[in-house]
Amino acid sequence: MLEEDDFESWKIQMESLELLMKGFGKTLERRKEDMFDEYERFCANGNEPIQAYFIQFHKLVNDMKVTQIDLPKHQ
Repeated sequence: MLEEDDFESWKIQMESLELLMKGFGKTLERRKEDMFDEYERFCANGNEPIQAYFIQFHKLVNDMKVTQIDLPKHQ
């Protein structure tokens, strides 16, 4: 069973997830299309440090996982 603190933490996370899934008035399908387009255009910018590149990539992949987009397989 969940402790009271664990339940509160879970409740806050679920509320945050619901808010994230609502987006900015876009449909789920439209948000998936936007993220897939961003994935297709993803690249490093000039003298961008590796940390900034990693953060950009990490945020993109997390957003894609949250919306349950299937990532294409590359060899």
